[in-house]
Amino acid sequence: MQYTLGMAKRALADANSAFGGSDLVQAVNKAVDALAGMRPWQCLRRTLRFFSTGPVFTLPQGHVGLVRACVNGSPATMRGQDFRFMQSGPGEFPSRRLPSGFAPANVVDLGWSPVMFVPATPFSVVAYADAGVAPSVVLRGVDPTGRETRLSVSTFNAWPVYDETGALTEGVDVAAATPSATTFADVFEASLSGTDEATAAVAFYAVDARDATRRIPLVQYHPKVPAPRFRRYEIQGVRPGQPVELLVESQLEPLPLVNDSDVLPFDGLEPVEWMIRSDWAMKSAEASQAEKYRTAAMQWLQARETRDETRQTQFVVNSVFAGSPGEISMESVNI
Repeated sequence: MQYTLGMAKRALADANSAFGGSDLVQAVNKAVDALAGMRPWQCLRRTLRFFSTGPVFTLPQGHVGLVRACVNGSPATMRGQDFRFMQSGPGEFPSRRLPSGFAPANVVDLGWSPVMFVPATPFSVVAYADAGVAPSVVLRGVDPTGRETRLSVSTFNAWPVYDETGALTEGVDVAAATPSATTFADVFEASLSGTDEATAAVAFYAVDARDATRRIPLVQYHPKVPAPRFRRYEIQGVRPGQPVELLVESQLEPLPLVNDSDVLPFDGLEPVEWMIRSDWAMKSAEASQAEKYRTAAMQWLQARETRDETRQTQFVVNSVFAGSPGEISMESVNI
């Protein structure tokens, strides 16, 4: 059974107060974050299907990295960041012709970025926020001359609302919003302040410095993440602007729970309660007791995964013979 934050608050209220806690939401989020960091749990994997324009795509906030991927319906080979720097290797995609033996469907990890999209030209920004308390945002980057610059945003536009005729009734239209005076060539860091009280997500649009009518989504930030980041990937053999269909399995990095309707990533409250008790025991200098609670939480989640994996299913060997599902492995003979 899955639980919402509201259900967890009601069920764990007595346990939290008994151990000297004051902010139950903070305790639950801290416990969930600690559980997620123990190991790559199966329950923290999500399957996503979406379209993108190649060769670069970005995972949504809260997804720490890819586990598997299919590009245009075919399984792709996952590669780490060191793959691009191999001696006599593929180098930078897609600027050079690939050596013989390299698979044409490699998905290469580009690492972390503070924004979801990186405009090809210098840009300024316009900022929007949902209803509620919005955090302040600082963007750091470089301007077109190469000098470091920063932009602090604490005032946001309201999202536009249109009636059935398409007329604007509330908020500010994205095309009419006033862009910032600061111009970026690249953004390399973002930070949020006031996240303890914040409840509203914030979003930024990039405004082309050469054509102010060209405005594209840049990023959207969760209000409780003080240093946001996004995992980016590049697909080998895909031309710039070429549309691709992606089916991926990714590992979650759970975002903080804010609203009572938010769903916990684990389908039980026992490990969350034990992690709250473990935190209290550690603060009380009872390290051995804290470790017992942590071990109990881990064993509970391991047992739940064993239960979920116990099902009648056919086992298929992904062999590398021609015509088999593993035939793609033969395309990497040079690796």
